[in-house]
Amino acid sequence: MKTHALLGLALAALPVAAQASPVIPYTGAYDESVDGPGDYDTLGGPTDLGLFYLVEGSNSFSGNVNSPVDAADAWLIGISAGYQLVSASIAWATNLPGLTFDFLSTPPAGFLQQNTWGANAPSWTLEESTTTPTIFLKDQLEATAVGSTFDVAPASYDAPSFAPRGAGIYSNLLDATGTCAQTYVANFPGFSAECTDAGLDYTITYVVEKLPNTPAVPLPAGAVLLISALGAAGVMRRKSR
Repeated sequence: MKTHALLGLALAALPVAAQASPVIPYTGAYDESVDGPGDYDTLGGPTDLGLFYLVEGSNSFSGNVNSPVDAADAWLIGISAGYQLVSASIAWATNLPGLTFDFLSTPPAGFLQQNTWGANAPSWTLEESTTTPTIFLKDQLEATAVGSTFDVAPASYDAPSFAPRGAGIYSNLLDATGTCAQTYVANFPGFSAECTDAGLDYTITYVVEKLPNTPAVPLPAGAVLLISALGAAGVMRRKSR
């Protein structure tokens, strides 16, 4: 079962500005494994969450989740005046092998699969600082399983439709609590109950358009901004099975 804890609403009553999130220089792509001097996707508090001002066109964020070591990734996205966020998508479990075999066959040693499905699978959400914060929520992110063959492979999902969002700061959360990659162990037999160190890779993409008559000026990327407690969390989602 999953539950929402709308921490952003509770924190909205706090005074503005006591803490600031770092504004991360961003040119349209970010990979948590190679970019930046710190971990800007933790849920520890406002100072841990990176703020990325999106550019016109496609904006990608690549990362990895692996419960319980790094069960959730969160960050802030900023939309500058004269621009709007129009769509989003996620490429999920991009490091899984995509091997296909008949159910009667034995999986090859080392075969990876996602260990959670259905209601226990990861979720992805975007929020704003209002009394109804959810802009979209995409549940049940799963690697694919098709027909009479077992194909654990990367999957792609579009975010549920949402009205374009203009200038402001928004909270992105990918919650993979309880989710990891499992390895097939030939002498077990079956899939090991333990998570591997590999985790599950993903790439989230946001698409931004320029509004008509907006001058082509650089988007802000350097100044440290004081922001409201929206940066604290967005939504923390927990799972129990």
